[in-house]
Amino acid sequence: MTMILMGIFLIQKAAFPTTVLAAEENGMKIWVATDMHYLAPSLFKEDSGTFQRLLETNDGKVIEKMPEVMEEFTRKVIEEKPDAVLIPGDITMNGEMISLREMKAYFHQMQNAGVSVCVIPGNHDIDYFFAESYLTDEVIHVENISQEEFREEMQDFGIRDSVSADTESFSYLYKLTEDAYVLAIDTNTEQAPNRVKAETLQWMRKALRNLRLQNPKARVISMTHQNVLRASEVLYEGFQISNADEVLPVLKEYGVSWHFSGHSHLQHKSEQNGFTDYCNESMALYPISYAEAFWMTDDSLSYERVEVGVQKEFAKKRFLGRNEDMLSALLAGRGLTEDQIQAMIELAMELNLLTFTGEAYDPAEYSSRPAWTDWTKYASDSFWYDYLADMLSESHK
Repeated sequence: MTMILMGIFLIQKAAFPTTVLAAEENGMKIWVATDMHYLAPSLFKEDSGTFQRLLETNDGKVIEKMPEVMEEFTRKVIEEKPDAVLIPGDITMNGEMISLREMKAYFHQMQNAGVSVCVIPGNHDIDYFFAESYLTDEVIHVENISQEEFREEMQDFGIRDSVSADTESFSYLYKLTEDAYVLAIDTNTEQAPNRVKAETLQWMRKALRNLRLQNPKARVISMTHQNVLRASEVLYEGFQISNADEVLPVLKEYGVSWHFSGHSHLQHKSEQNGFTDYCNESMALYPISYAEAFWMTDDSLSYERVEVGVQKEFAKKRFLGRNEDMLSALLAGRGLTEDQIQAMIELAMELNLLTFTGEAYDPAEYSSRPAWTDWTKYASDSFWYDYLADMLSESHK
């Protein structure tokens, strides 16, 4: 699902062996990169009318720069060699088969360097109607990806060498070390989009129960595309797994404390009774980042957002430009002066940027501004007002 706001997975087995990590003394380094929304360069021309319209209607993604972003990210993976790279979905822009195959080549490069790569599909990757090319002034549909085709194309990255795999989805339990495992949960099957199937929930319980019986010391982290816990009290419908209330108890029953997700495109940490869901920002949005987590042998975890290091300023300009376009259209015709409109836009853009990047801020600094008074007086009927009010609520202190 594309964020409306801005302004707010059988090929022949690979020749290389799958890496099973030797346990480090204190833990391991895990990178999480999500929502790349990669569009194969052969599917667009930057000056075509259709591609320009695509840029004008999405949330500020740097679509045409993603090959450079993926080249640099792959280079960093090979150079720094994290123990594992987790990819929680939306690998492709809109489910184009050629885009998935080009991303597969990047994942193979990482894996050839001795890094475990674990993927799951996002909602944009499976049976997505809008798999299209943008070469002229007319959009042309291209080959998309079925659930089975995703399994065939992506089998090298987690599911083929898993210790347990679900037959109903692209869900699996993957061994990183003797005592450390990744539970990858598919929430985007053709039959149950944005939901964990009942059969998959049964498989999860069985796989985790068997693991506990075989190795009582085993610890597990998990990942989904959509969020288990809400990343926003306003933006959660369609972003949180629709049956999260069934998924969370299974994870907690078997001692899963740490979870990674994406989909919402914003950076957020949600906690509930000892369970933490790190929602990772889209790599296609400012500031072009991924997460680095250190998962220790005592099951503690440290987490930080790390910038890829390319196209940051370009991405910021596009993100804020989309913000400004939408806000200007919203506030026009409401009896406001140009100065008032500009101040309201600036407040909204600052808060939205902080929210998407997960940076700390003091809500009181913004709620005390005259511009917030104007938002309350002149635009309280808008979604933007509800979105901003959530950012300024007590929960963000």
